[in-house]
Formats: sequence, C-alpha cells, structure tokens
Amino acid sequence: MERNPSISAPHQRDVVGVGTLTDQGEASACTASLDASKAAAIVYFAQSASYPDSFTDMTGADALSAPSDVTVAATTLTGNGWTLTLSGGGATRPTFVCS
Repeated sequence: MERNPSISAPHQRDVVGVGTLTDQGEASACTASLDASKAAAIVYFAQSASYPDSFTDMTGADALSAPSDVTVAATTLTGNGWTLTLSGGGATRPTFVCS
C-alpha cells in the first residue's frame, strides 16, 4: 500500500484539549448571559423608567431569569468558571463585563 504524502500525522498543536473546550464553553455561557442581561436591562427600563442597579432588580421584576446553576448577587452573576459583573444603572444604562 502506497502512502499518500499529503496526509500526515497530527502535530501537538493541532489537537484541541479539553481545557480549551471548557474555556470556550465558559466564555459562551458568560456571553449568552451578558446578551440576556442587556436585553433585560431594556425591559426593566421600559417597566420602571430607570435602569436596574443590580441583577436582583432585574430578577425581582421578572425581566431576567437565571438558571438554577447560576448564583445571582447584587452586581454579579456567577456560573461554572465565569462571572458577569454589572456596573452603573439608575439614570444611566448599566454596563456588563465577563470574566
């Protein structure tokens, strides 16, 4: 059997590790939560004529619903390996940052 020279064994850098997949999953979860939080802040504003100061403002007003595996605190949502932080609110639109 003749070997095809265009096919070679994978190099170490070509293999995707589980850690990379986990990191991408965590980033995706945080990004999805960030997008949902931005939308919820607009819903909250439409209901109350002010922006939310906290995630608990949004969950209390049913503008945002968090999954059971996400911890909701005043200015953070914390999931498995990620944290979404809220700042601002009140008279100005809040900002959200994933870490």
